[in-house]
Amino acid sequence: GKKRERIRRTADPIAYRPDPEVARLIHQLRLQHKPRLQSLIAGLTSLPENLELNYVVELRRSAQRAAAALGYGFTLIRIEADDKRCTSLQRVLRARGVDGVLLLPMNEAVSLVDFLDWSHFSVVAATYGVLLPDFHRIVPDQFGNTLLICKQLARSGRRRIGLVIDARTDHVVDHRFSAAVIWQNAMGGLEHVAPLIYTGDYRAGLEKWFARQQPDAIITGTEATARGIAQQLGFRMNGPVDFAVTEHPGSTRLGGIDQHPSEIGDAAIAQLHAKMQGGEKGAPAVPSVMMIKGHWVGSTWPRPGRRSKPAR
Repeated sequence: GKKRERIRRTADPIAYRPDPEVARLIHQLRLQHKPRLQSLIAGLTSLPENLELNYVVELRRSAQRAAAALGYGFTLIRIEADDKRCTSLQRVLRARGVDGVLLLPMNEAVSLVDFLDWSHFSVVAATYGVLLPDFHRIVPDQFGNTLLICKQLARSGRRRIGLVIDARTDHVVDHRFSAAVIWQNAMGGLEHVAPLIYTGDYRAGLEKWFARQQPDAIITGTEATARGIAQQLGFRMNGPVDFAVTEHPGSTRLGGIDQHPSEIGDAAIAQLHAKMQGGEKGAPAVPSVMMIKGHWVGSTWPRPGRRSKPAR
């Protein structure tokens, strides 16, 4: 065109000739500035939304924020977790350009060995709920956290500490809740109280368990469960039996553990990012576990009074 001819007339008197090396560099720079597809991280969970505790919600939100800060997209996919190959999900993940998978807490403990072809993805688990493959994990220190609850209750004068927990929940955390209470009562100077590990509804065996074990403190998962236990036994929440929870959302008046879900989400994405950058795919030869310690959040209830029989 006219512009090209004008440049040629200007260049001829000075004997200018194009430099192919400069042309190559300019071409490379143009390629580097072309928009690229964003790498995508998929968070997989089998938990229905209505069953997500505050801990899971905060973990997921922090993971999404951390992924965005590193330039990744983040998509949450709720799965039907079993050990059968899910070819449709495999196709969806590959088609959407998913490079990294974050395994979030599951509804129950499950093996996912054959669920996907894991060799295509960098993977980190933020749960013990995926039994196999044995991926690198970032999880709360459930054993240490529960021991901390026991020690706080013991400092308050409690000698018979009971645990009320769903068998599925205890299985998902590799029995770390029940192991901590049993160890504390057997080796930590307290009296033995058999835990109530129930399947289905805790209310079915609660009164018989309480009459037989006579705990002066009860550890359970959430404030809602603690209130249900107190109501069935005829206690006030600040009555003769003390309560503490392993899941402390920050809004309850009960004592319990802040498990730092935001820090766990951040750490999981940081480790997953490192694996994606290094091209590490599939299950590692030597899996590692990073545990994040929680801290005790004290009860704001008045200190329980003298032990008395439950009102009937």
